[in-house]
Amino acid sequence: MLQRFFTILVFLLVSTLGVAVSYPPLYTQGDTFNLNSHIVSTSVFCWYTSAGGQLSGPWLPLEGRANWTGETDWWKKQIKQIMTANIDVLYVHLIPQMEQQRVNLFRALSEMRAQGYDVPKIAPFLDPLITWNIYGTTPDLATTAGKDEFVGEYIRFLNSISASIPIHLRTVILNRLTAALYLTHGIRI
Repeated sequence: MLQRFFTILVFLLVSTLGVAVSYPPLYTQGDTFNLNSHIVSTSVFCWYTSAGGQLSGPWLPLEGRANWTGETDWWKKQIKQIMTANIDVLYVHLIPQMEQQRVNLFRALSEMRAQGYDVPKIAPFLDPLITWNIYGTTPDLATTAGKDEFVGEYIRFLNSISASIPIHLRTVILNRLTAALYLTHGIRI
């Protein structure tokens, strides 16, 4: 009987201590940057698959090409490696192909942030040469249609974010400099 009482007492003490412990909020504000911030950034190419896409490049998976799936869980491992390198901002390559791999990257970032990881910020990296080579035409930026086509690539990027990152995490993950979204080519919107 005394042993049972002691067990219950220990259980109640441990339970009470667990309640008394204060944990930091899960959704803390991530790092913010301004134009004078010293940051480490890298470009992230999403166009690798085990059997297609870019066949060489500066950022190859440690597990080897055969294990590149482009799925959300695979991206989580890559993001952890990127975080280990203390990279603050990911310039995500934006071309009209490999959309699902890019969405999976956004989902991985979102899920990790929801779990409390301080994931790197993201920003679009438009590659005009490859993009308009794929489309077969170059937009005429002197026309409204050409400007719409150019800006449409960034809208596609933001739509991918909207489809894969919950609204309460978007401002934490999307890179912003001084309240304006800066595109990688110096255009401010």
